[in-house]
Amino acid sequence: MAEAAVRERPFIAVHDAYAWALHRAGRDDQALAEAKRALSLGTRSALFLYHRGAIQQALGDNSSALRDLERVLAIAPSFHPLHAPAAREAIRRIDDTP
Repeated sequence: MAEAAVRERPFIAVHDAYAWALHRAGRDDQALAEAKRALSLGTRSALFLYHRGAIQQALGDNSSALRDLERVLAIAPSFHPLHAPAAREAIRRIDDTP
């Protein structure tokens, strides 16, 4: 259903939703490509950046994840009741990584 939505309505919000769905399904390589499409126009969306950061972290790209997650909290420290605390926790875990 999400693939059809991206084909029929290739808006940045649809790409972001599809990226998050792919991530939640464990398809992080594909998810990252969609997350990049969602941000390709320079959108300053804390949620979109959080999604890309979480996907990058899942792929083991901690430096890119850290950059996005820190930017998220700089843009909107309370952007989402669940994801804002998760972003802070992810940053803490990355910072604690040897």
